[in-house]
Amino acid sequence: MRISRVPRLATLLTWTLIAAACGSDESDPAGPIPADLAGTWTASGTCSACEFTFRSVAQPSLQLDMVAIGGQVRIEIRRSGTYEFFASMAGQSISRLGIVEINSNTLRFKDSATGAVDTATYSVSGNLLTLDFQSVLQDFDIDDDGNPDPVRAYAVLRRN
Repeated sequence: MRISRVPRLATLLTWTLIAAACGSDESDPAGPIPADLAGTWTASGTCSACEFTFRSVAQPSLQLDMVAIGGQVRIEIRRSGTYEFFASMAGQSISRLGIVEINSNTLRFKDSATGAVDTATYSVSGNLLTLDFQSVLQDFDIDDDGNPDPVRAYAVLRRN
């Protein structure tokens, strides 16, 4: 990976939860979040099991882990049904607030500022949260061939 891609990667990380899905919905939180899911979850270089990876839809083995190249992601999921998403990389950072709903093994994130909605299947195992985001980002060239590659985000975060 070229160093010049780092700012583009930070931008991609920024848009993951903001504009991954173009839908909006006016529903309120479905209810309290279970205790095993509520908390602050982080992916950073201090956790060897953690990642925040963008994977090619066409070639899942083609992927880019933001954590491995110095990025950090934090998601605080509150029992009340709200969340805060924070990401930083290459001197850039973002923070987003919203509503999170749970339905079986799926989380639905709705950004309070933009109304953008994304869903992720999830699992909690010990102190690790795995999120497999369902929205596809269409405009990132993950393999540097000059053509956009549809990608999806996948994360493993550790409870703080």
